[in-house]
Parts: sequence; structure tokens; C-alpha cells
Amino acid sequence: GTATLAGGSLPNIADKLALGAKLDSGTTNTSNFDGVLYRARLWNKSLTAAEVTASYENATVPFADQYGVQTNKITGAVDKNWGTAQADTGNDATDRATFNTNYVWNTDGNITDISVASNVLQFTSGSTSLGIYHPVTFVAGKRYRLVIGTGTITGTFKVRAWIGSYVDLATLTASSTNVIDFVAPVGLSNFIYINATSAGTIQLNAASVSTELVASGVVADYDLAFANPTQSLMVQDRAGAADGTASATGVAQVTPIEQLNSKAARIGTTAATPADGELLVSGYAEVTGNIRANASDGSGFELTGTTSSVASGMVRAGSTGVALRTDTTDRLTIDSAGLVLVDGAATPAATGYGFDGWTPELQQLGTQGIATVRAAADVYGGSLHLAKSRGTIASPTIAVDGDRAGSVFFEAYDGTDFRNYVGAVECFMDGTVSTNNTLGRLVFSTTAYGSNELTERLRIDSAGLATFSNGIAFTQTDTSATGAATTSSTLDHYEEGTWTPTLGGSTTNPTVTYAVQQGIYTRVGNLVTVRWSVGTSANTGGAGYILINGLPFTQNAGAQYRTISPIMGYGLDVASTTYQLAATGNTSTTYFYLLESRDATSWVTSSWTQATAAEVYFNGVAQFWV
Repeated sequence: GTATLAGGSLPNIADKLALGAKLDSGTTNTSNFDGVLYRARLWNKSLTAAEVTASYENATVPFADQYGVQTNKITGAVDKNWGTAQADTGNDATDRATFNTNYVWNTDGNITDISVASNVLQFTSGSTSLGIYHPVTFVAGKRYRLVIGTGTITGTFKVRAWIGSYVDLATLTASSTNVIDFVAPVGLSNFIYINATSAGTIQLNAASVSTELVASGVVADYDLAFANPTQSLMVQDRAGAADGTASATGVAQVTPIEQLNSKAARIGTTAATPADGELLVSGYAEVTGNIRANASDGSGFELTGTTSSVASGMVRAGSTGVALRTDTTDRLTIDSAGLVLVDGAATPAATGYGFDGWTPELQQLGTQGIATVRAAADVYGGSLHLAKSRGTIASPTIAVDGDRAGSVFFEAYDGTDFRNYVGAVECFMDGTVSTNNTLGRLVFSTTAYGSNELTERLRIDSAGLATFSNGIAFTQTDTSATGAATTSSTLDHYEEGTWTPTLGGSTTNPTVTYAVQQGIYTRVGNLVTVRWSVGTSANTGGAGYILINGLPFTQNAGAQYRTISPIMGYGLDVASTTYQLAATGNTSTTYFYLLESRDATSWVTSSWTQATAAEVYFNGVAQFWV
């Protein structure tokens, strides 16, 4: 049945407490309770009716009410009772400095008229948010109680906390012992403030009550549900530092809210008998904290998916790392070096990868590779993102010209290790990096015969220009109808530019005043096409054949590569039978000389004796081989 018990108070006899009996003296118990006590808790604060009901109906204790500690967080004697006298000298700056030296309390802003006498601190705040503060270590969400005595107060003064702005905890009442209970808010700085919210003067009076700040809540929790003569002293002291061992003075615990003292346990409807040290759970078990275990095979923590052995667990943790596994095989491992290994049963390369010995933090060691798939109603597919900054991950700084934004390296095992490059695709910063301006170039590299280091083969710069280090090879799929032999299918040179044509003589170079000197060229492979325009306003002294000098490349040494190209000329005295003027190359030289075709039957070399005018001009387009 139920009964209503009369209220009362607990007597304090020699600092002893009896549960389930009346303590008449320091050694005698009478009026023993005929029944079973399930739980008894001691608090260092008064409970509301709602808190009493919640404590009765729930075995747990809210976090704010756990581990009430009686130790005063204001530790200095003078800081509790304003024990160091100080006169108001009239120099407020000096008085503030004196106060800050004498006390752990510190002035907050330029308070004035500071004095301490007969355990009473008095000061004046001429504006808001001025006062004093004391450093305190708080835990967010915990409950605390501040006791502070006051004398006269003009204006308004409040106890406050700081979380980026002031949070008012209580308004101080004059000539009172102020008892302030509060829960430490999230983001609280480790200070307690007494500040004015309107100008005035305050007296803090510790003559009869010392200033005190303590954690508020449960200080002892007696769990007696399974009490017997050898366990009747079980107690959870929420201010203690030990964890879970019964002794003659009780069990001191820090984190547990409830304690199960048993060698084995069975929860649910299973009929199986747990072995020593075993917990059997049938049905669904939800754990909101940590699970800690020591597997019998020395592998550390195990969360098993079978009943065969710890080696077939779903999760394994030990000195070698942490693994997710299926059946008995590790599938994903974080090893002791912090490497994440997919198909974690495999062993990463001990000496790293590539000539530089890279040790990637994520490694896929199986046989099927890595796939990334995007399934969405847009134009994007699976992607791999590589990025670069200087600085740190927490504080990145701007990348600089020449930094790699990302690289894909290809390596091969050579019978000894994987420190052998085969090829690479690398992306570099290709200029100064600034906001929304990140120029880039791609570099493709391979390794040559007899090497395991990379050699650049192709570069695409930020302007889109491609540079090939060894030319462009074209695969020939057809054959010559006449049986001609292919000697090369590699385009290894392309160039455009200008050159300066000059006039010379095979015997004596003329003295020339040029009216025009222009030349351009294009080279594709070994074939050079040149165009020129050269002319004089005066020329004297030339002898021998007329030469056009200054070709941009030396002509091929083979006679079969000589060419003849028709050109235009002006100022030469030529025979009436001449109908064509041409330029022809000469092997291993950088000049053309001029020929005249006469009667369509012969070629005659043009000479300076024919240049009878001061002005001579030659324009032409010709090709030659290098």
C-alpha cells in the first residue's frame, strides 16, 4: 500500500548519517526501518517538488545535478572575506592597481573610490559594465551556487557571465546574503563578474558570511537495491576520483550514473547462461556511451557478428589499428600509422611508392580498383578532386606559381619495391595566383628505358599551347603505291619567325644602301618556306654571283635536297632571251644565288656585272630542306 510520511530534518550527530535507522548517538541506532532501501542520495542544494519527483521516478541524475562538489572555487582567504584592508587614497588608478595586487579578484574597467575595511569592499561604478571579476573554471551545463553578502547598494549591480556578451545571472539585493543558483551556459568564459548595469556604489560584506562558489548537486549516491552484508557500504561519491571498487569506505565513481556490480549478466529473454565476465543481450541494445573490452586473443576491442570467436568480429581494434571486417577478413583498416587501407588485410608497400617514396594516407589494395559514380539529373559524372594550398588545413594560405595543384602518379613493382615511376599527369600553378585567378598547366611525363624517374613529354600551358618534347608521331596505315619507303612519321619541329635578307657576292660583297629588308619563314619538320623582299637605293663594288644571304637555317648537305624557285627581280641587265629569274639553294649554306633561264634550254648564273642600276630589288618565295 501507500502511506504519507511526516516531514522532518536529518540530525547532524558527530557528522554521521544513518540510513534505515534513527541515529540517537554517535554509536547507537534505534527505530530500525523494517524494509528495503533502494536508493539514497545526498544533495548540497534544496530540491523543488518537481526535482524530488524526478529523482524518485528516474534512477539517473541530470548532468547539471551530477557531481556536486563542496570545494569553494574561490580559494584565497582574502578573496572570500575581503581580508586585506585598503584605504581610498583618492588616486583611483593607484587604488585599482593595489586591489589587483592584493586579490585574485580584478577590477573590470575604471571603477572608482575603492576601499576595503572590516571585511567590507566598497567601490563606485560611474557607468554600466564596470565592476570586478574572478577567474573560475566552469563546465557548461553544470549547476553552480554563489553565496555573497552585501551592504548598501545604490544603482543596480548584477552577477553576470560572459559568452561573447554579458548574461545576467542575478540582481544583487542590498544588505542581504545573496544565494544565486545558476546553470553554466554553453560558451561561458571562465570568469564570474559583479558589474553595474546602472551607475552607483556597492558594498560587498563578508563580515558574517564568506563569499562562496561551489558546484551544486548530488554529492553522494547510495545504490542499495542489491545490498547484502558484504556490499552494504556501496556508494557512488560523485565528487570522487576512483571508479567502481567496493571498499570499507564506499565506492567512489566519477562518470557512472548507475552501477551494475556483477561478474556476469543476462538482459532479455535469452535462456543462455553467461560465462564469467560475459554480458548476454537478447533483442536490441542501444549504447550511447563507449564500449570497452579486452578480447581474449589480445586483439583489443571486438564487436562481434558471430558466436565463433573474437577473430570473426565486425569491428576489431588493438595495437595494430582498427578494422571493419566481414567474417574473418579485414576490409577497411586504420593502422597504427594512421593509414586508411581499403581491403585492409593487405599490407601497404613498406618503402612507399614512386622514386620519391610516397606513403599515401588512403590506399586501396584490392584487385578491382576504385569507382566514383554520380547519379543525378545534371550533366556531371563521377569526379576526383585534387587541391592545393600552402599553410595548414585549418589555416590555408595562397598557392604560388610552380606549386602542384594535384598529381596522378603511376608506379610498378620491379621485383624489389614499388618505388618506380612509370608515368604521371601533374597540374601546376602557371603564374601568380590571386582571387579568382588560378592559371594552370598540365604536364604529362613517362619514364625512359633504364630509368625509374619521370621525364616530361607533353606540356599544355595556361594559354592552351601544347609543347611536345620529342615531336608528334603519326601512325601510318597506308602504303605508297609506287613502293616509296617511309623514313619517318614523327613531326618533331614547328616554328614561325622573321629573318633579315642581305645581298652578297660570291667573290666580293657589294657596298649597299638598303631600301627594304624583310623576311619571314615557317618551318614544318625539315621543310622551310621563306619569303623575302630586299632592295637597294645604291650598290657598288659587288663581284661574282649575286647571293641572297641570311637564311634562318642551314640548308641540307644532300644535293638531292636542292631546290629552284621562281622569283621577281628589278634592276638587272639581262639577255633578251631570258624569260625566267629563279633562286636556287646550295648545300650546307645559308644563301640562295640567282639563275636566269634562257631560251628554255639553259640556266645562267646572274652576276653583279649585270647590276647596272643603283636600285636592284628581289622578291620571292622559296622552300629548302634542313
